[in-house]
Amino acid sequence: MKARKTASQTLQLEKCPTGITGLDEITRGGLPRGRPTLVAGGAGSGKTLLALEFLVKGATLYDEPGRTS
Repeated sequence: MKARKTASQTLQLEKCPTGITGLDEITRGGLPRGRPTLVAGGAGSGKTLLALEFLVKGATLYDEPGRTS
């Protein structure tokens, strides 16, 4: 019988800080680095604004290139 993993034994993903006030706190350090993140919501919920803010803050605060390659 396999032993269950405790919370301290789970894999910790490297995080990419967003620079967006409150979002990094909610996500415990940012979005997972190198992995896709789905942002869902209806029209006018702020998906595009979130994406633009993430790109601008990443480029200006964290010297990120803003591209995947």
